[in-house]
Amino acid sequence: QAWPAVFSGAVGVSRYVNVGISGATVQQALDQELPKALAATADLATVWLNVNDIVKFVSAEQYEGRLRTLVKALRRGGRARVLVANTPPLEVLPAARPYAALAAGAVASYNAAIARVVQEEGAELVDLHAAGLAAQRDGRAPALVAQDGFHPSTAGHAAVAAEFLRVYRAATAR
Repeated sequence: QAWPAVFSGAVGVSRYVNVGISGATVQQALDQELPKALAATADLATVWLNVNDIVKFVSAEQYEGRLRTLVKALRRGGRARVLVANTPPLEVLPAARPYAALAAGAVASYNAAIARVVQEEGAELVDLHAAGLAAQRDGRAPALVAQDGFHPSTAGHAAVAAEFLRVYRAATAR
């Protein structure tokens, strides 16, 4: 039910390798996940690493440099497609409401950094921020959040997978 499995099932990949570590920051991904991802020689990689860095107060500048290193390595000189998700609107999550202003500022800084990395490294942006705002407007947002008020619910994982799938199919159709 987690979004990577839902996404890979919808895409119909011949081989699916999930090297993700729950709670990982980009630095942890560089140290622990990247070697496994590169060994898999995948032609498609998905990246959604930002919230844990925000929670651990990694500066947007440090985050951007680390994300650039990760995406550049995953792209393998253009041999792999890399889909990178930005940060959803955290300030609306029940668990983050006491820190709404701080969260909104961090999200804006991180999303600007993500946009630059995606553009400069030839990756593809999965706009979870816009999707989250749309879910707020149409009243779907509460169903997308787990009982902890922070993580995605099963429906939230499906929505994240759907956004990755939308970007994947749009670029594939070109």
